[in-house]
Amino acid sequence: MKQSYMYVLIASGLSMLLSIFLFFFGTMENNELYGIYVGLWVPSIMIGFRMFELGNEDGP
Repeated sequence: MKQSYMYVLIASGLSMLLSIFLFFFGTMENNELYGIYVGLWVPSIMIGFRMFELGNEDGP
């Protein structure tokens, strides 16, 4: 597996863990909303990486 894929998977996994932590164990007033917001980073990171990857391919 490429090293760049590993970085994306690690970043997505850490984001997911942070969102779960914020949602269930956060001490702020709106901790559920913060957890959902951080949870949205996971697909954003993966989609952004995929778009960047497709843009670097040699094609027509």
